[in-house]
Amino acid sequence: MESVVFALIPIFLTIYGLVTTDPDSPISEPINASQETGNAIIGVVTGVFLLPAVLALIGAIAWLWYPLNGKKIAEMKIELDALHAKKREERL
Repeated sequence: MESVVFALIPIFLTIYGLVTTDPDSPISEPINASQETGNAIIGVVTGVFLLPAVLALIGAIAWLWYPLNGKKIAEMKIELDALHAKKREERL
């Protein structure tokens, strides 16, 4: 989920109007604080706090919906061992 968040943060910053500048560039003009700065701050907050929280909540719900306990893992192992035995017999 983290990789999804890291991919979406630049999109949010662009949507909210973050204007990037290079402070070392001699041709970059100073940017005056305006409404766009406030929007960019909202984009940073959304991208850094809200978006990861929503995706973590979705992941937690999926994790609770598909629980893996000892009994379920043992059943899966038995099914997998039977499948492997069947495949070995088919090849021989």
